Amino acid sequence: MMSMSTFFINAAYENAKQTLKEHETLMLSLEEHERLMALLENPPEPNDKLKAAMRQYRQVTENAA
Repeated sequence: MMSMSTFFINAAYENAKQTLKEHETLMLSLEEHERLMALLENPPEPNDKLKAAMRQYRQVTENAA
């Protein structure tokens, strides 16, 4: 016989696995898939906001090292 603690731990574990599975899977329509592939193959030039974010990331990671 399973203890209540074991039962609840197992139930939480199974729910966590299902939640992760749902969030790890990306479902796209054919149109969305084609757009994503086109952007991955030919990414746009970084805009000013992205460049600023990259600078900030480098500063934070360099200071952490």
